[in-house]
Amino acid sequence: MKPKIKLNLYGFSLIEASISLLIIGLVSAIVLPQLKSILTLTRTQKTQSNIDFVIKSIGAYYLSSYKIPYPSKFDLNIGEQNESMKDSFGIVPFKTLGIMESFAKNGYGKWLLYRMNPSFGNPTVSPAQKNLGITEFSSALSDDKVAIIIKSQNSKNEDEIILWYSEKVFIANFANNKAPIRNTGRTGLPAF
Repeated sequence: MKPKIKLNLYGFSLIEASISLLIIGLVSAIVLPQLKSILTLTRTQKTQSNIDFVIKSIGAYYLSSYKIPYPSKFDLNIGEQNESMKDSFGIVPFKTLGIMESFAKNGYGKWLLYRMNPSFGNPTVSPAQKNLGITEFSSALSDDKVAIIIKSQNSKNEDEIILWYSEKVFIANFANNKAPIRNTGRTGLPAF
C-alpha cells in the first residue's frame, strides 16, 4: 500500500487577484499614454534629423553641380533623379545624392516628399528666367522664389513637417558658408 501524500497547494484568493489586476490597470493607464507621446516625439525628431541631412546633401549637390536635383519617381529607378518630370514632384533622390535610403524616409518609415522649382535644375537658366512661369513657387517676396520643399506625413497621411527654402536662403546657406537659416513663413507654397 502506498502512503498518502498530502499536497498543500496555495494560490491567490479572488481578492488578491483583483487587487493585482487593479494595480496593473492603473500603472498601464498612466504609462501607456506617456509611452505613446515619447514614441511620437522620437519619430518627429528622427524625421527632422533626416530632413536636415537631406537638405545638407542637396546643398552639397548644388555646390558640386550648380543645380538642384530633380525628384525621384515612386516606381521605376527609385532614388534616381528624373529630369523629365514636368511637375517636379516625387521623393528625395537618395541615390543621386549619394545617401542611404533610410535618410529619404521619415520616422514612420514613409518617403519624404520632395518638390523643387524646375528652373533651379538647370544651371544655365538666368535669374530672370527662373521667375517666369513659376508663379506657384512664389514666396512672400516677389523677387525670391521658392527653390525646394520637403514634406513629411505621419502614419495617418497628415502633414507633419513642411520645410521650404527660397532661392536666396538656400544659396546663403550653401554657397556663402554662413550660419544656417530657414524660411519661416508658408505664404504662397505650391500644393503637393
